[in-house]
Amino acid sequence: MARRASSFLVPLGIKSWMNDIGITQVEELDWSDETHVAGLDVWFVPSQHWSARTPFDRSETLWGGWVVKTPEGAAYPYSFYFSGDTTGYSPDFRDIGARFGGFDLALIPIGAYAPRWFMGA
Repeated sequence: MARRASSFLVPLGIKSWMNDIGITQVEELDWSDETHVAGLDVWFVPSQHWSARTPFDRSETLWGGWVVKTPEGAAYPYSFYFSGDTTGYSPDFRDIGARFGGFDLALIPIGAYAPRWFMGA
């Protein structure tokens, strides 16, 4: 596999924003898209959340997490899941685990529980 220049992996809808601020090495992915970077297999996966860059563009881009695995047949197989920011449990967690067969490491944020009047739901 040919080595390529470093790039930013971003959700669908973010590439033009990155380009506007001068970042041009950008690969945009839709949910379940796969790419290959630095000898690793990388997937962009769903996460329950809303997105916004300004007060006027809520939920116009995708939100998600990442699955990273060493390629099949690697001497040291390893996989990890980073859920990204999430507003709580959703069936996406179960579906991602079932699709990828579990992980050696999972990075899942915990928090956003206060103030209770706002974050209770």
